[in-house]
Amino acid sequence: MADTAFTNGVTLTDSDWFNDVNRIVYTILADAANAAAARTALAAAASGANNDITSLAAVVSGSVFRKSAIINGGFTVNQRGYASAATLASGAFGHDRWKGGASGGDYSFTQLDSNTTITIAANKSLIQVVENKNVAGGDYVISWTGTATGRVGKDTATPAGNFAVSPITITGQAAGTTCSIELTGANAAGGSTIATNAGTVGKVQGEIGSVVTEFEYRMFQRELALCRRYYQKSFPAATAPAQNAGTDGAVAVISVSPSVRVIINIVFPELMRAAPTMIYFNPGAANAQARDLTAGADCSSTATFLVSDSGVSISAVGNAGSTQGNGIAVHYTASAEL
Repeated sequence: MADTAFTNGVTLTDSDWFNDVNRIVYTILADAANAAAARTALAAAASGANNDITSLAAVVSGSVFRKSAIINGGFTVNQRGYASAATLASGAFGHDRWKGGASGGDYSFTQLDSNTTITIAANKSLIQVVENKNVAGGDYVISWTGTATGRVGKDTATPAGNFAVSPITITGQAAGTTCSIELTGANAAGGSTIATNAGTVGKVQGEIGSVVTEFEYRMFQRELALCRRYYQKSFPAATAPAQNAGTDGAVAVISVSPSVRVIINIVFPELMRAAPTMIYFNPGAANAQARDLTAGADCSSTATFLVSDSGVSISAVGNAGSTQGNGIAVHYTASAEL
């Protein structure tokens, strides 16, 4: 197909046509409600009743061009191993990207392999801060399932104002500026006070525009990769970080001589938001030292030697029994949360 010039001076190239047609076809195949609206708009355009594409653009923009700015909105990723109904202090994280509000954020749940609905406890709230790099700007609509109420923080990491039922909107959000959402129980609607009763929530989504579209299901590996920009660990996925939790997943190096410093170099599986805060875990004892697995003894002076958004070098001094060839290992967590 040749390039097409319109009377208003706009020219669409072959690739423009190809991409736009693919998007429209995707919409028609993917969503029945959008398909009906798209067919109506196309029929009107064909008959001359509607000689522009405004109505068609309104149909396709929400579902084809959208991408939720909320990460882990289905509560599928729980790297820290938050346990249902455990105390979640203000600022502490439960499921990835969700932290306790000013009064804490305790919640209960039964973890599913797919999207999970949680129940936020009375007098508690959960907050997610959206990184500035992921904010395109303009109007956003925030939606979720369940009885919980929510409020937003426009251009800020601190949500404020009155709570409301789903959906709620952000109008005129500045591009490249942080925004946030806070969710609490069911009876907070219309006021700015945290709910005094519980509320359920699932499928949290934040998308450009004013129309709520179907929840964006992501493959688990993709959701995990998004979460790892803010938090990573060496432990297996199902293991909560802890001292003396075993060697599975631990990073290791070979000792060269007794009582000599060793360096363990790690490239993070995902580039992190910033140079992270590192915490270390002994795989075989209840302290934060690296462990000589061969000698069954702890090292000393375990610390961060170098760290950046792409990786870390961990330093430790072997013990007197760390002879050449012994295996020295340690676990870590890396946090660059907002």
